[in-house]
Amino acid sequence: MEYFSERFQIYAVRDEQYYQTMLFEQQSENGGIAILKRSEKIVGCFLYGDEDGLEIREPLYLKEYETEFWAAVGKVCEKHGQKEALVYAGISEEEKIGTVEFQKQKPTIMVRILHLESLLRLLKTKAGEQIDCSFAVLDSILTQNSRVWKLQSSPIGESEEGEEAVKEADVAKEVEKQRLSDCETKIYVRETEDSEGVLSIAALTSLLFGYKSVEEVAEEPDVFLSERLKGELKKIQLFDKIYLNEIV
Repeated sequence: MEYFSERFQIYAVRDEQYYQTMLFEQQSENGGIAILKRSEKIVGCFLYGDEDGLEIREPLYLKEYETEFWAAVGKVCEKHGQKEALVYAGISEEEKIGTVEFQKQKPTIMVRILHLESLLRLLKTKAGEQIDCSFAVLDSILTQNSRVWKLQSSPIGESEEGEEAVKEADVAKEVEKQRLSDCETKIYVRETEDSEGVLSIAALTSLLFGYKSVEEVAEEPDVFLSERLKGELKKIQLFDKIYLNEIV
C-alpha cells in the first residue's frame, strides 16, 4: 500500500475478499489469477480468462518488474494454446514476445465519489495559486455529500486531526510564502453557508478528474457557477496521478 500512496493521489484498495471473488469469476471463464514472485516476495499479479479468447485483466506489478509481467503473460498464452491475447494495460511498448502477440486496450473506468469531504481534502492548488471560494454540491443518492463547501488556501478557523487553528499573523505569512512558491499548495476544506454556485456530484466529478473543463461543466443542467467561482475552480490542480485498473 505504501508503494501506491507515495506515487498516486487516487488508487483502489484490494483485500482478500476481493481477490477471492475475482478468482471464482475468472475460474468460471477457464482462467485464474497469476502471481509474480521474486525471492518469495510478491511483485505483481494479474487476472486472466479464456472464454471467447484469452484476456489479461487488472495487471498490478512493481514498475521494475514490467518485463517479467509480459513474460508471464506469454507463458499463460502458451499454456492455453493461444498466439494472441487482449491485454487491458496501456503502459508498455511490448507488442510481441516470442510467437505471442498482444492487443492492448485501456480499461474503461467509472468513478463515483462516496465521501466528498475526504476527496476534497486531497486537492491542491496549481503552483503559485491561492484559492478562496465556496459552492453547493447536490447528491441525491449520498446525501451526506450535499453540503456547501468552502475551499481556501488559508487555514484560518480550521482544526484538522488535532491541528490547532493558526493565528492570523502566522497565516498571512504562510499564505504569502505559498503565493511566491513554485510548489502546489494544500487546500483547506470546511462547511459553510454562503455559496457562489451549485454543482451536481456528477459535474464536480467530471471537473476534478479532468474529464470536462470548467466551461463545459458550467453548461450542464443543475449547475450554476458565478464568473468569480469559475476563475477560482481553474486554480485547482486536477487529479492526474491515478491508478485504477479495474475493468468495467
